[in-house]
Amino acid sequence: MDYLVDETARPTFDKLTERRLQDIEALAPEDRSHLMALMDAFLRDAKTKKAYAS
Repeated sequence: MDYLVDETARPTFDKLTERRLQDIEALAPEDRSHLMALMDAFLRDAKTKKAYAS
């Protein structure tokens, strides 16, 4: 919650997630944009499935 209020606070992640985030940051902007679009689509679909499952 602190990282939502305090811009200097950072959430903590496991080592694998930290490595993936570093890899994403190192991507070219166009590649990062494509990856974010894929993640957005996946998350949207997962939320939709969850909403209809309940």
